[in-house]
Formats: sequence, structure tokens, C-alpha cells
Amino acid sequence: MFSSPKFLLAFVGLAGAIGYTAAQSISTQCEAGVAGLALNPSAACLNIQGLIGVVTAGSNTSLVSPINSWLGGFCSQAACSNDTLSTVVNTITSDCQTELSSLGISGASPAQLTTLLQSVFPFVKQIGCLQDQSNNTLCATETLQGYEAVNGPLTLPALETLFGQITSSSVPPSVPQSVECTNCSKAAYNILTTNFPGVINSDAQDNVQQLCGADFTNGQTPSGINSIANTDVQSSDNSTTNGAMAFTPGGAALSIILTVASVFTIAA
Repeated sequence: MFSSPKFLLAFVGLAGAIGYTAAQSISTQCEAGVAGLALNPSAACLNIQGLIGVVTAGSNTSLVSPINSWLGGFCSQAACSNDTLSTVVNTITSDCQTELSSLGISGASPAQLTTLLQSVFPFVKQIGCLQDQSNNTLCATETLQGYEAVNGPLTLPALETLFGQITSSSVPPSVPQSVECTNCSKAAYNILTTNFPGVINSDAQDNVQQLCGADFTNGQTPSGINSIANTDVQSSDNSTTNGAMAFTPGGAALSIILTVASVFTIAA
């Protein structure tokens, strides 16, 4: 999927792109179906509150701070249980078929999507929760700050454009080597290639090595980079309130679709 080490940009770029696109129209059926998930305490593992802050940001507002806030809460929460992930998939595939189709996710059975989500979710969270220990900054935040320094504020429309460029071989985004070839990016690369062999083909690996050097792909753990993801798994009877009742069903629907679709697409 990727021809250069833009993994962290892709992680947050996809979230923003899906959020911006989905925000244009959410069906009543989807809102009603997902509202029940938002009221479920187990949904705290997705940090829905933080996601709503991302997808409802103004079109001229930089998303770096909202994304950082969402990731901080997401990383601190216990990992979603398989039961929770299964419930999320079954709900949105049943009630949000139109929205998923508009995002290019169709044809797979709920069972297939559940298996995929359960298998990749821990590693996607691990990447999203990488932190630079030298300044205690999340790698995704650090990467976005570097991108903004060159390209200006990363608004919702700009983030949608960025992700489209990342996944296109014809229109590469303007990302300096100093942003792409960091220890953060190397740590993300290691997680991807270790847990998803084949996601980066030989041609893509050659491109990475040409850009960042052969050491970037040597598999060694870069110093000063750790994942702060909470690896505890939530209990099936999670009774902790996550504050979702304060939000509109539409906002909750956007948030959950955004999260699940992000995982599906990154793992594809």
C-alpha cells in the first residue's frame, strides 16, 4: 500500500479523510444503530469523545491538537475486547451499509471483517501510540507538526487531500525527508513488516531504502521510541462510563465508522 515511510501520516490522514467525507451525510438508520454503541460503556476503548473533536473541527482549524487529544485518550484506554470489536462490526455493517459502501468497504461478510479487525487492531493501536521519549510527544503528533511546518495548517480538507496523495503513486505529497525518515517512522515500519509480512513489497522497500537509507529497513529497534498503548484488555462487563451520552447520535456514528474504517483500510 505504501511506497515510502508515510505510515504515521497515513494513520491520521485516513482518519481525517474518512471523517471529513462521512460528515457530509449520515443516514438516520446509521445514526440510530450506532447510538446504542455510543451509550455502551465498552465503547470507551475507542475514545469516542476525542474522535468527535476531530470530525467536528472547523474547516479552517488545525487538527494536530484534536488528533493528539484523541490519541492520548485512545492510548490510555484498555484495548477493545474481541466482543466489543465484534459488536461494532455487526452494528455498522447492518445499519451503515450506505456509509461503508461510500468508503469502499463492501462485499465482505461481517464475520470476515470481524476477524480482520480483531487481528489487526492491536498493531494499529501500537503504531498510533508510538511516543518519542526524548520529548514525550506522540510520534503521530510529532510527524504532523513536521508536516505543518512545511505545508501550513493541517485542516480537515487538507488532511483528506493528504491521505489521497499518500495512497496515490502519481501525486506524492510534499513531505520532507526529515519528517519521513525519523526513528518514529522506522518504529512504525518495523511493526508493519513484523506483523504484516508482504504489506510492503520489494519495490516499496527499495524506495524506502533509497529515501531513508538501508539502515531504516534493518529491523533494529530505534532508540528512544516506545509504544504507550495500554495493552490491558477491557473486561466483558466493563461498567466504566465514557461520557458518550453527552454526544449526538450522528457524532457518535461518524466517530465509530471513522475508527473501524481506518483499521480496515490500513490493513488492506
